[in-house]
Order: sequence, then C-alpha cells, then structure tokens
Amino acid sequence: MPGHGAERMNQARSYFRATNRPLAIWGFLLLVGALVAQLLPPVIRSNNVFNGGSTILLGLYSLIGFLFLRNSFRITFPIFVLGLIQIWSAATVFLGPPVLALDVKLGRNIWWPTFVMMPYLAAFVLCAIDTRWRSRLLNFILGVALVCAVVGLMQFLKLPGMDRLTNLYVNLDDLATFGLESRSHGLSTHPYHLSAQCILGMGIVASNLMTRKLKTTEILMYAILSSGLIVAQARSFYIAWAVLTLITVIMIYKRDKAQFFKVCSVMAAVIVLLVVIFPEKLSYGLSGKNTINEGRMSQWMRADELSAEFPITGIGPKETVFGSGKDLSGGGRWWTLYTESGYRMARVSGGFIELGLLILLVLSSLYLSFKVAGDSDADPVRRRAAFAGVYYVTALGVGLYITNILENELMTYYGLTLAALIAPQVAEVWKYHRDKERNSLRRLVAGRRTLSLKGKRGTA
Repeated sequence: MPGHGAERMNQARSYFRATNRPLAIWGFLLLVGALVAQLLPPVIRSNNVFNGGSTILLGLYSLIGFLFLRNSFRITFPIFVLGLIQIWSAATVFLGPPVLALDVKLGRNIWWPTFVMMPYLAAFVLCAIDTRWRSRLLNFILGVALVCAVVGLMQFLKLPGMDRLTNLYVNLDDLATFGLESRSHGLSTHPYHLSAQCILGMGIVASNLMTRKLKTTEILMYAILSSGLIVAQARSFYIAWAVLTLITVIMIYKRDKAQFFKVCSVMAAVIVLLVVIFPEKLSYGLSGKNTINEGRMSQWMRADELSAEFPITGIGPKETVFGSGKDLSGGGRWWTLYTESGYRMARVSGGFIELGLLILLVLSSLYLSFKVAGDSDADPVRRRAAFAGVYYVTALGVGLYITNILENELMTYYGLTLAALIAPQVAEVWKYHRDKERNSLRRLVAGRRTLSLKGKRGTA
C-alpha cells in the first residue's frame, strides 16, 4: 500500500494531467500533423511557406507550453550543438566572400536547424504534461515506419495504382534512364529515406528485448521492416542493417534461445524468398552496376575543390548545395551542384567548422543514446527510445556519407521527436539523482555490515 505522501503525489499528478489535457491534445494533433505532413508529395510540402507555417505553429505551441506549465527546459548536448550549427550557418552568409552573399537566398537552406528543432520542443512539452505520451509517440513512429515499409513492398510488387503513387514522389521515367525504376521509395523521394525509416522501426521493435522477449507480432513487424529495407536497394544501408540485425539476433539469443531459432528461420525465409522469386528486380541492390556513382563522384570533386578554396567559411548555405537544382551563381567560379553527401554539404557550405559541428552532433547523439539505453535506473520508455536512437543515428551517420539527409525533414523531424522522448524532464532528473544517492547509501551500509560480520568471525 502506498503511503499518504505517495497517494497525495499521485492525486496531484492526476489533477495536473487532467487540467492540461486540452493543451496535450492540441500539441499531439499539431505534432502528429507535422510528422504526417512529411509523408506528403514534395509538390505540397517542399516549399518555404509550408515549412515555415508548421515551424511557427509548433514553435507557438512550445512557447505557450513552457510559459503555461512553467517547466524548465533541459538542453541536451546534441540540441546545443544543433543550435551552434544554426548560428554558424547564418553567420557564414556574412563571413564568407561578399560576392557569395548575393547568391544566397533566405530559406530552409539557412534555417533548417531551427525548423527541425520545433518537433523536439513540442514533443518535450507534450511529455512534460504526461510522460505517458512517450509511449504513444513511440508507437506512432513505429506505425509510420511500418506503413512506409508496406508501401515500399507494394511498389516493389508493382501492385495496381503503385506507379501513379510513386510518380507523385519521383519521376519513374527519369529513374528508368539510369536503371533505377525497380527500387522502392515508400512515401519519400529516395530509397535512402525508406531505408532509414525501416531501421528506425526495427530499433523500436528490438528495444523491447531490453526487458522481455519479442512477441510474435513484433517478429512479423521486424520482418516487414527488413523487407522494406531490402527492396529499397540502398546498398550502404544493407551494411548497417546487417550489423544492427546481428545485434538484435544476439539479444534474442540471450533472452530466449527457442525464439532465436524462430527469428533466424523467419529472416532467412524472407531473404531467400525475395532473392529467389525476384532476382531481376533486386539486381541493382545485389550485384548491379552503380549507375549514379559517376555523377556523384563529379559532384564530390567539385565540392572538395570549393572546400579547399574556402576552408573556414565555405561558400555559404546556397540553394544549389541543398538540392534545389537552381544555379544562383550562373555557373561561375563559385558554382557547385547538389553535393550528394551531407558531410560534404556541411564542409562546402560552412567550412570545416560546420563539418566538425555536424560530426559532433552525430557522435554526441550516438553517445547519449547509448548512455540512456544502458541506464537501468532511467524511465523504461526513455530507454526504449534511446535504444531506437542508437539504430537511427547509425542509419543517419551512414546516410550522411551518400546523401543530404539533413535537408530532408522526413528524416530530421522524426529523429528530433525521438530525441525529445530520450531527453529527461526536470522532475526525472531530480528523482534520478535522489534514487542514485539512496542506492549508494544502501550499498555503503551493506558494505559496512559485511565488514563488521567478517570482523566478528575473525575475533571468534
């Protein structure tokens, strides 16, 4: 039976949740709306008005939430680094050669760190009202990943209506020119995005292994997400998937050996069926020639040349670097194509300083995810989110080498929402340190008792 103090605390918590339920529902609808909107075709969402509107709404909700709840906001180190990237990105417009500033158009190419920070703030406020929103948001993200994986499989199987749906996101005729029409995109513009989404979903499913064995439905989910990644045929992500799946299988083996053989059988059956039944459709991912590598290498070389010319500030956050396809410099001396690499994008637009900040962002996010996932005293859902964060940051770290994932809100919005689920609330920090002190005191008392017993035995 809980004590009188604990009962009053539970009553106060219930009253707080009930009082702020309208604010929570409003925030949930806004956040889910912003996340679902990233699945819309580019013609709808890829413009500054759309992104600016969602940013203002999420920012307004976050501001109202912090003022109304009077909740202290803890800035985790990765978010601090993201803020530094925003400051430096804006500064490079003026710090670089003056002639380059004339080519820079104000938009998401400059303010993307602010855009992607809004889901983090909104999700943080939502969890401040009721930490149970963590589990709900985590399940929602898993559902989105599953839907995208299923759509990817339907595209791969060429089911009726899929070509029309795919053409809303990519131009199939252009892809056929390069022999890429057999790759699945899901509800995104690139197979890399679908692959990263599948890895995020796999991480959420596998996170249950920290406390229990997987359910049959969860094994099926993992198989569907793995299939979605395979049909995307993003070979760089195959490596990440193999490593992460090996980790998952080892955890399953330690948790339940019987389930280990069941999962291995299911995964082997999925892979064999896809490869045996559809060898031609999977030819690009398995053994096909990399038809885009030549163009990618030329863009990398051009970015490297400009980075060598402006190593500190870069050429500024120009739209050509961020994939708009517009050549604002007229093909002149400082012209560069879309870089096809997030790391090179950071270096050519913001110099080695922005590249260093980007690498620090990835490494610190990975470290924080590992730290929280391995902390047995942390909230269980925070640990699950952190476990999924390890998977997702690994996927993004790989993806940044071959594509500009950072300028795609489909990737960053979900990643920053996940980061908000990992971030501790102020009350949780206080409780964590209090419990840690109590555990240390218990160990100290137990150690003294052990020493006293040993002393008595020695005297006897």
